[in-house]
Amino acid sequence: MNAPWNPTNADRVCLPDATIIHFLDSESVIFSKGRRVTHVTRNGIVRIRLPFCFPRDLCFGFRLAERLLRADKCLCHPFRGGVVVIRGGIVYYWTHCELRRLGGIAGDTPLHRSACIGVSGSLYFGEYFMNPDRGEVKIWRVTGEAPTLEVAWRFSPGALRHVHGIYEDPFVPQRIWVTVGDLCGECYFYFTDDEFASIHRIGDGSQLWRAVGLMFSESHLLWGTDSPSMPNAFMAMCRETGQVTRMQEVDGTVWYAGRTLDGWYFASSSVENGLGVTTDQARVWLSRDGFKWTCAASFRKDWLPMPLFKWGTISFPAGYFPLESLWIFGEAIQGLDGRSMLLRVRVDSALQYPGAQEKAL
Repeated sequence: MNAPWNPTNADRVCLPDATIIHFLDSESVIFSKGRRVTHVTRNGIVRIRLPFCFPRDLCFGFRLAERLLRADKCLCHPFRGGVVVIRGGIVYYWTHCELRRLGGIAGDTPLHRSACIGVSGSLYFGEYFMNPDRGEVKIWRVTGEAPTLEVAWRFSPGALRHVHGIYEDPFVPQRIWVTVGDLCGECYFYFTDDEFASIHRIGDGSQLWRAVGLMFSESHLLWGTDSPSMPNAFMAMCRETGQVTRMQEVDGTVWYAGRTLDGWYFASSSVENGLGVTTDQARVWLSRDGFKWTCAASFRKDWLPMPLFKWGTISFPAGYFPLESLWIFGEAIQGLDGRSMLLRVRVDSALQYPGAQEKAL
C-alpha cells in the first residue's frame, strides 16, 4: 500500500469481489460479502467477520436462498477511524481489532447510502422496517470518542412507516435532511439545523414527496419519486420560493441518488410491481445540472418473482468520488445480481455512455 491510493485500480489493491460497496472516497473503500466486511485504507486492508445471524447465515453460497432471506443486507459507514456496521437489527462498531456491540434497532438495517455524519462528528441513521401497525420510528445517533448509540429523534406512532434516508446538505451549513414514506399522508421531507434538537417538515404527504435519495444544488433540492402506484419523475424544489417542478418522467421507481466530486448527478430507477413501473429494466441515470437526465446504462430484471426474491435494484456507494469511479451494485438484475461493476462513462459533447464494464473488486 505504499503506492498512490487509487480506489479504481483493482490490480493495485487486489480486493476480492463484493456484494455491496458501502463507501468510497480517496482515502478508503468499505465493501461486504455475507458476514465479511472489508475496509481498505492507505494503511492497509482490514477484514471484519460479523457475528453469526440465524437463520440468514446458513445460506451463504446459495444466491437464491440469500435473496429469499435478505442475507446480504447490511450498512457500513466509516466513523472515527473505525467502521459502524448495522446488520440483523444490531449496531456494531469496529476499531483497533475490536468489534463492539452498541445496541439494537427496529428492523434489519437502513437502506444503502442512507446515513450521514453531522458537523459534530456524530453519525445519524433512521429505522427502515415494514411497520404495518405504524408504531414509533426512531432516528439514531452514534456519538462520542468511545462511541455510544442513542436516540436522536422519535417520530410518533402513526406519523409514517419508516425512514428512507438521512443526508447532509452541502450548501446550508449544519443542515441535515430526512426522507420518509410510504403511503399518502406519510411522505415528507424533514430537516434539522441543530442535529435533531428540533426538526421541521415540508411537503404535502403525497407521492410526489415519496423519495429515497436526495440531491442538492445551490438553488434547488432534487429527487426522483419512489412510487409504485403512480408515474414517477425527477423533481426539483426551489430553495428560495419552495416551488416544486416535475421535470422528467421515469419508467421505474427512483431509489438511490447522489452527486459526484466533479459535479455530476447520478440516480437509479428500479423494477417493482405497480402502475408506476412500466419497464423490466433497472437503469442508471446521469445529469449535469440535475434537471435534464440521460440513461447511462440499463439492466434487465431477472426471471425470479417479486418481491419474494427482491425487486430489481441498482445502488451506489456512499462517499465522495468522481464520475470515473462510479461503482454500481445490484440485486435481482441479470449480470449484476449480488455483484459490483465499475460503470465506465465517457462524457464528451455528445454525452456518450458506452455502458458498464465489469471489474473485480
